[in-house]
Amino acid sequence: MKVIFHIDMNSFFASCHQVANPHLQGKPLVVANSSRQAVVTTANYEARQLGINSPMPLYKAKEICHHLEIVKQDFGLYVDFAQKLFNFNW
Repeated sequence: MKVIFHIDMNSFFASCHQVANPHLQGKPLVVANSSRQAVVTTANYEARQLGINSPMPLYKAKEICHHLEIVKQDFGLYVDFAQKLFNFNW
């Protein structure tokens, strides 16, 4: 019998950063680049509870939460976590 999983990876990028950097856990966090016109790529659940979501302009997210943690995109990190997930022995 073939089994198909649907895995919802909501806020995956933010979750990767929180696992790799435990000091970020429990804090409002967004993934965004550092350009002046940056938008939120993703927000963790703590930030979403404050009304921060994608693709909100980063300056608006900072206005909502002055202590917002902002991390840059790290595609190597995301690939590493995705490979671990897909190589997991289900």
